[in-house]
Amino acid sequence: MDPETATTVLLVLGSAFGVMFATMTTLLVVSIRVQYRESKETREYVVVQIEKAFGDAMATLGDAMGALRLEFNERLDSRFDELMRVIEHNHQISELQHKATQKRLDRLEAGVAETRERLARIEGHLGIGSRQPADPGESDSDAA
Repeated sequence: MDPETATTVLLVLGSAFGVMFATMTTLLVVSIRVQYRESKETREYVVVQIEKAFGDAMATLGDAMGALRLEFNERLDSRFDELMRVIEHNHQISELQHKATQKRLDRLEAGVAETRERLARIEGHLGIGSRQPADPGESDSDAA
């Protein structure tokens, strides 16, 4: 092959190679751009789905918390009412016990007073016991 033909062949091959390289580079850049756009769309879709799922989860959690709070308040009110009934019942029992104790104390005082009165009568009948002097001079004459 003569040098001119070789140069022409090399120029044609170089041009063809340049066109192929440019085409491949263009296709590569386009492919990268398409993949970038698709990954961006996928990322946005994932973010939207996560936000939607998170929102649904928060709504469900909020509903559950509301239900739990309502149940807790109902139980608390129920227990409070029950406690108030028990306190009132204990107060009534305490009042009844106080009245019964007061009656027993009154009977005991009456019994003690009656016993003193009987004892005083017995002492008077037997002539024993402490005599109260009518005046202070009388006690001196008994002592002498």
